[in-house]
Amino acid sequence: MNSDRLFGAQSKLKLKSLLLLLSLVSLLDIMPTISADSSVLKITSGENTVYLGGTVHLLRPSDYPLPEEYEQAYQESAVLVFETDISSMNDLSIQAETLKQLTYTAGQSLDTVLNDEAYNALSEYIATISIPMAMIEQFKLGVIISMLQFLEFQKIGFTPQGVDAYFNIRAMSDAKTLEELESLEEQIGFLAAMGEGNENEFILLSLSDLDETAEVMEDMIFA
Repeated sequence: MNSDRLFGAQSKLKLKSLLLLLSLVSLLDIMPTISADSSVLKITSGENTVYLGGTVHLLRPSDYPLPEEYEQAYQESAVLVFETDISSMNDLSIQAETLKQLTYTAGQSLDTVLNDEAYNALSEYIATISIPMAMIEQFKLGVIISMLQFLEFQKIGFTPQGVDAYFNIRAMSDAKTLEELESLEEQIGFLAAMGEGNENEFILLSLSDLDETAEVMEDMIFA
């Protein structure tokens, strides 16, 4: 299975972050210290230290406590840089703008964007989880697939309390400096644009991948 179809949103959102981090390592011209027991890397240059931690946005209560390397990196860091500004997601004005960007306008809707095969496949899947198509008819494809993924995550015990949210809450309590690699507006734009130009293929492939959610997440967390 091609897992970037299931986690297409995260893949796109992380691409620029990955390029930035690779550039950082290249410019420092150093060899990071890598622990085989976790996905936390420690990079040093003179007296400066940067920790790079691989994260999963959703986790199960049983996935805690995190490997001790995460706690060590957190304790030794004055600044935490996340993928985006997690805290601003609770801002009502941002929520309103998000809703605006993630819904179709100008006469568009799912039944005008998708062909019969893709629309019917989505309708059949939605029916199995007792959600009327009328409720999602105006939402763009990225937000619909993300919603369906999240519902699958919930079935197998995952919650939004992933690595990012966990340390974001602690950092605010501990008054650490918070920064982000991408603005929330950029990430909303990525989500709104998902599947554009390949809407039918995007829906059909995404739906076929939902059954493998548990297996993919197990592999990701193990990695």
